[in-house]
Amino acid sequence: QIGQDFTYSRFKGFGQAFIQDSTTLRLPQELSSQFPGNHSRGKQKAVARIQSIFDIKAMKFFRFSLGAFTQNDQGDSGNIVEMIKKNDPIAIGLVIRDLGYFSIDVFEKLIKAQAHFLSRLRYGVIITGLYGRPVLLKDLLKQKHGTDRWVYIGSKKRILVRLVMIPVPATQRAEKVRKAKQGRDARLNHSKAYYQWLGFSVYITTVDKGQWTTAQVYKAYKVRWQIEIIFKS
Repeated sequence: QIGQDFTYSRFKGFGQAFIQDSTTLRLPQELSSQFPGNHSRGKQKAVARIQSIFDIKAMKFFRFSLGAFTQNDQGDSGNIVEMIKKNDPIAIGLVIRDLGYFSIDVFEKLIKAQAHFLSRLRYGVIITGLYGRPVLLKDLLKQKHGTDRWVYIGSKKRILVRLVMIPVPATQRAEKVRKAKQGRDARLNHSKAYYQWLGFSVYITTVDKGQWTTAQVYKAYKVRWQIEIIFKS
């Protein structure tokens, strides 16, 4: 749980602080043509996907839409840009999202719209230092206490972000590794470096150190779980 003091103090520099996330809802089989979902035992299930944007400062939904299961987070990733542009251009917004919405093109558009963002970093994304030298993953993983620095991410299109890597407790790392080995992506045959990567929480943001310390980046991202609580309710 994130207290009100943190919410007001950490987000006071932003006009609006959006959490974007989605959840799914199983429906009666008769609705499978309107809300096509996954297939099970030869039958297509009826599953809806709820896309939502929640303003953590105003404590209200800014957007709440119902669509088909196939309308995934990646496909919905860019819609928030136009929504921000339609608002008061003077009020700088903040967007907090998970890896499902990860898109370098959308990050670039958010920057051009003068909005900040906070996201996890996708494994394997190319990282370059401020002076053009590649930042090697093996070097980042050697820093047991983590890192907090400005870098460029992307290959064809590079954007400037603040990279924050925070080591996680050993028990949490072990659980993440266990899930990676037993999950549906186990067939990918993850590398040793990937399992080392799971020992960190890795974020990218455009919010500078003067506004958020390293620890506050982590705490700000945890606010995203508030919308998960709403979904469960």
